[in-house]
Amino acid sequence: MSADSRKAFSHAEELTKFHPETLHGFLMQEPYAEYVKRRGIALPEHPTAESMPWKLLPELFMRIVEGETPPDLVRDIVLIAEMSKPQGHEKLKAEASVRGIEIPDIEGRTLHDYAMRACMVDRKLLESAHSRVVLERQRAFDYYPPAAGISEAAIRTPKAADIRALEKRLSMWFHRDNMGRAATVIPYEFTDDLWFLIRHGGRMEMFSDVQDDGKLDIHFIRQLHYDVVVFNRRLGELKIKAPDKLHASYLFHFGELLTGDSNFFGKRELFDLERLRTFGRHHAPWRTVADVECCGLVEMGYSIRHAAGRTDTRRSKTCLTNALLPSEDLVPAFAERVEYAVFSVRFGRGGKPRPVRIKAGRRANYCRDNDSIALEEWLRANGFMLSRELSIHAAAA
Repeated sequence: MSADSRKAFSHAEELTKFHPETLHGFLMQEPYAEYVKRRGIALPEHPTAESMPWKLLPELFMRIVEGETPPDLVRDIVLIAEMSKPQGHEKLKAEASVRGIEIPDIEGRTLHDYAMRACMVDRKLLESAHSRVVLERQRAFDYYPPAAGISEAAIRTPKAADIRALEKRLSMWFHRDNMGRAATVIPYEFTDDLWFLIRHGGRMEMFSDVQDDGKLDIHFIRQLHYDVVVFNRRLGELKIKAPDKLHASYLFHFGELLTGDSNFFGKRELFDLERLRTFGRHHAPWRTVADVECCGLVEMGYSIRHAAGRTDTRRSKTCLTNALLPSEDLVPAFAERVEYAVFSVRFGRGGKPRPVRIKAGRRANYCRDNDSIALEEWLRANGFMLSRELSIHAAAA
């Protein structure tokens, strides 16, 4: 989570977006009330726009003191800032409605007030709504199929105790990599897929600012980060949205969690774009699947190996639509490999086509939230995503 997530708490002017009663009530909660006293800030008994110490409060939120600042404070202000955005606000209202939770209203309430009051009523409500926002904004995944030689799998359904054990193992791994001690895993279930949101810390970062008296102040902050792991129970595939350095750890731990085999997931390539070489002077043979229709290939990149062993990637100027192809080959004969392709894809009837970028190997980038689920079937049907039959059954309890 970037430092921008805490921008709503960084200056007195930003804090005035919160109603004085809301901000006062938030800070008077324990353990925050005691923390405010230790920092030498006196809050008024009757908060108003004139009586609140606006200029003193930014330092309370932004200056994190190891061992003194309540651990939940940083998490709360990040969640509040994120859920104060319009998209987050709508998710938060929907989550509150589903759970039957009423957020107390006040005159002149803003989106910031709603998020902070939701946190005061039920912190888990804010966390759950925020988790859904993070999950749905994912637009790029790396895919990992079962390792070579695996033809069947006994899939486990993780229980609460399994998730807690996974959190402990991940926490140890993050700590060894200087990324803090805490990791939280939040599971969600969607038809064939199990989604896991992993919340963890990053490495310590240093920020500096200049105080009103001209002195330079240094802050050390461990930012929040969110990763997503998705397991397809029908195909036995795992897809990951996380920094590359974390993939090996997630493959190991989620293989153990879901199948009992830490080596279950392999690193063989899943996307193969070489089929584009077969396209000649005819109509594009796209297959429409479940209201997913390809309207054309708008860009392609291929690699060329030079005599010295160096490899370059070039962008192709040849595009493929549903019209007749030009006379030249779509992929030059001297190209060593098709590296990526950008397709124009229409989702649903009458929708506007959107670009989808597929990279040879295991990475796909999508234009809009949730496009990945709809597009995977189209990629398989058109021969760009390798599939392999796998005998899947539930593990014995």
